[in-house]
Amino acid sequence: MVSQQSLAAKGMASLLKARRNPEVSKLPKNLRLPIMELKCFIKNEQGFNSYFNKPNFDFKSENEWRYVPEKWKIDGNYISQSRKVYDKKPEIYNKKLSDYSLNFDLDDLDVVFVADKPEIELLVNKFEISREIIKLATWKDNKLDRAVEHQFLNY
Repeated sequence: MVSQQSLAAKGMASLLKARRNPEVSKLPKNLRLPIMELKCFIKNEQGFNSYFNKPNFDFKSENEWRYVPEKWKIDGNYISQSRKVYDKKPEIYNKKLSDYSLNFDLDDLDVVFVADKPEIELLVNKFEISREIIKLATWKDNKLDRAVEHQFLNY
């Protein structure tokens, strides 16, 4: 997590802008992938959340983790795609990466955050997840990502 006003955030914004306009910025091709690899792990502490349409969302309170495979491990597929592009053809992008999912066992989980008590019951009953590791989320406006929810509920 970085502050929006930090040098790291401003530097990443400049790199991403240069990456979007390679003919103008003269950005060397060998830097395009490293910029995206860094972008995958950098997130503002606070800022606009397009999913909730909130201008000053507290991202830090999400306690989010990310898995980003190296590009060679996913046969050269994109490691990141803009939401705008992804939303036009989600089935195509999901299929490209379907063979490269992050596999884990329930024993690998230390904590699972949920939005409300009905979600606790869902996880306990459908997936046999221990109540001891399920915690109610403390951040505001929490809701499950509908694509992820659909994927797991129809498992």
